[in-house]
Amino acid sequence: MVESEGFSEGQMSVLHKNGPRSEIEYRLAWARTYLKGMEALVNPSRGTWETTTLGKELTEAEVEPRWRDYLNQLAEERKKKKKAAREAGADPDLAADDASDETDDWREELLQVLLNMDPGNFEHLAKRLLRAAGFINATVMGGRG
Repeated sequence: MVESEGFSEGQMSVLHKNGPRSEIEYRLAWARTYLKGMEALVNPSRGTWETTTLGKELTEAEVEPRWRDYLNQLAEERKKKKKAAREAGADPDLAADDASDETDDWREELLQVLLNMDPGNFEHLAKRLLRAAGFINATVMGGRG
C-alpha cells in the first residue's frame, strides 16, 4: 500500500501521537480492521492479509455504506453485550469488546498515555498497581533518576 500510493519517507516518518507507529501505519491498521469486519479482507495468519472475492468486487462507492453498516453492527453488538452483562449482574463496562480483540491499538494508546504522564503521577500509578497486585511495601521515592 505504501509503495502503490507513493508515500514519501517524510510522510512515513510522521509518528502517531509520538508512538512507535507512523500515522500512516496506524491508519492502515484501522483500515485493515474495518475491511476485515466488512468481510473484504481475511487474516489467515499473523501479518498476512488477503483480499476476499467480495473485496475484489467492491467498488469505491460501495465501501463507505458497507463501513457505516459495519460500525452500526458493532454498536448494536456492544449494546447487546452490555445489556446481557447488566442482566447477569456483571459490570457492563467490563463486557468483552470484539473490536478491541481485532486490534492491539489499545496497547499503543495506553503506552502513549503512560509515556506522556508526569513522572510523579506515573510513580503513584505504579504504587497503586503494585498494591493491587498484593505487594505490601511500595514506596514512591520521587525525584530524578
